[in-house]
Amino acid sequence: MQASFQVVGLSELLTASSMIVLSLGLSVLARLGLARRIVVAALRTVLQLFAVGYVLTWVFAQNRAWSVVLALTVMTLVAGWAALGRVERRIPHAYVLSLGAIALAAFVATAVVTQVALGIQPWYKPQYLIPLAGMVLGNSMNGISLTLDRLLAELSQRRDWIEERLCLGASPWEASRPLVVTALRAGMMPILNTMTVVGIVSLPGLMTGQILAGADPLQAVIYQIIMIFMLCAATAIGGMTLGLLVFRRLRGAPARLRFELIGKAK
Repeated sequence: MQASFQVVGLSELLTASSMIVLSLGLSVLARLGLARRIVVAALRTVLQLFAVGYVLTWVFAQNRAWSVVLALTVMTLVAGWAALGRVERRIPHAYVLSLGAIALAAFVATAVVTQVALGIQPWYKPQYLIPLAGMVLGNSMNGISLTLDRLLAELSQRRDWIEERLCLGASPWEASRPLVVTALRAGMMPILNTMTVVGIVSLPGLMTGQILAGADPLQAVIYQIIMIFMLCAATAIGGMTLGLLVFRRLRGAPARLRFELIGKAK
C-alpha cells in the first residue's frame, strides 16, 4: 500500500481550534473555573509543538550523529526534571537519581528496539531514533514519577513500621522491600493498564500515525506491539533502578535508614 498523508495547513489548524473554544465555552457555562488553564494549556501546546517541529526539522536536515545525540540529551535532561514535578516529597540529589534512572531505561530500551529488533542503519537515523526515544522518555518519566512519589510517601508514612522491623533484626533492605515493591507496582500500573485494553478501547499513537500515513494496518500493529513492549521494559528498568538508587541514598549505618533526608517538595 502506497503511503500517503493528508496535508494540513493554517486553515485546518484554525478549524480544529474551535474544539478549544468549545471546551472553553463549556467550562464557562458550567462555572468550572478552568477557563484560564485551558487557554494557557492551549497556548503552551501550540508554542511547544511548533518549537519542537522547527528543531526536528533542523535535526533531520543535519542528519548527523552529533545533532541527534544533542537533541536526545536535551530531551533526557528535561524528562528527568519533569519527573519530579508531581512528586510531593524529595530527597537530596533527587534530580540526579531521576535522571540516571530515565537515561538508563531510555538507552537500553531504545537501543534494543532500534538496533536489534528493527536494525536501523545508520544507528542515529533521526526519523526513527528521536520519535521512539521520545515515547520511551515520556513513558519512563511518568512511571518514575509515580514510583518515586509512592516510595517516598510509603517510607515517610510507615517509618515506625520499618524501624520496628529493624529492631527485630531485619536488614534495611528486608525492612523496606515491601514498600519498594508497592512503589514499583504503582509505577508499572499505567503501562499495564494500557497493554490490557490497547486496540480495544483506543488505538495507540504510533499505530494511528502509521494508519493515517497510509501504512498497512497489520504492519502498523507490529510496530505498535514492538513499541508497547519497549515501553513496558523501559518502565520496569527505570522504576527498579530508581528504587534501588533511592534505597542506597537513604541507607545509613548498618540497620538504619536516614528518614530525615525525606522532606516536602518546595
